[in-house]
Amino acid sequence: MTKKICFVVYNFADFHGLNSIVSELANELSDRYEVTIVSIINDGRENAFSLTSKIKYKSLLTKANSLRKDLFHVFKPSYRYFKKEAFDVIFLEGYYSGLLLSGLQMIFKSEFIFVDHGALMNQLQDRKVTIMRFWASKLCRRTITLTERNRIDYIHKFHLPEEKVKCIYNWIDLKKQKTINYNIHSKKIISVGRFGKEKGFDQLIEAFSIVVKKHPDWQLDIYGDGETMPLIKEMIQEKNIENNVHLPGMKRNVMERYPDYAMYVLPSYREGFALVLLEAKLNKLPIVSFDIIAGPGEIIRDPIDGLLIPPKDINAMAEAICYLIENDDVREAMSKRALD
Repeated sequence: MTKKICFVVYNFADFHGLNSIVSELANELSDRYEVTIVSIINDGRENAFSLTSKIKYKSLLTKANSLRKDLFHVFKPSYRYFKKEAFDVIFLEGYYSGLLLSGLQMIFKSEFIFVDHGALMNQLQDRKVTIMRFWASKLCRRTITLTERNRIDYIHKFHLPEEKVKCIYNWIDLKKQKTINYNIHSKKIISVGRFGKEKGFDQLIEAFSIVVKKHPDWQLDIYGDGETMPLIKEMIQEKNIENNVHLPGMKRNVMERYPDYAMYVLPSYREGFALVLLEAKLNKLPIVSFDIIAGPGEIIRDPIDGLLIPPKDINAMAEAICYLIENDDVREAMSKRALD
């Protein structure tokens, strides 16, 4: 009998890394298992990512509420649906889904697995988020982290048995590769992500404004959208670098543009894993990134295929970018080793 598995996300209409990973994993596993994706919220928007016809899709609520109201409203529809479907394994993706539904582990025989797409230490001071992670990891049969650093933090901070916490890195489909030959003549830098405070695009603008003084013929393109975009536009104007920095918005086909670029820069304050770094490496781009708590340090091999910079050190980031600009041979060598 085919095993039945279910992935639970908060809102499958949101265009971010968690949903991207879940959709690809579900599509891949649908050849071997009976797969369902449950979106806690369906607010009327189109799903952000496509699914194969083999995958079932179910939503539980029509709008988002406060955490307290979501806890109250989601119990009955989730209980009824999980009872009817009798899943073998249920993956609760993200700490919000983890908190809302992990209590059902005490009712059903299904294996509930909490998957944290962030990093515990990044938000340890946020009491609300930490409590969500604590209860989800305590109630579920297993907790999955995206990095070894986060796995160790869960074990130590929440006093969890080692066998209860596993690290499974995010993956990337090799067919996504678009770059055949690295463009050594490019004078363009790329960064991609949601325009949120944690992504650090303010730091990138500060660093690139220094770079432009030495290399005025270089360009920076930042793909994405979000709440901090007006602030970033204002910074670009204040730095008088409108001719060097472009904000093309969110593009679904952004991977097709990677061959046009010379390097990728990740300026984040925090990440859970940073899937964009896999996309950059897949397309043979050298990388400059802040060496934040989780993610880049387990993806980038400094200085083999990229450069890791002390977090929040704007001048060091500017220097690293200039170093790669001024040394074509170093960039080319990093590009050749990116796929190792």
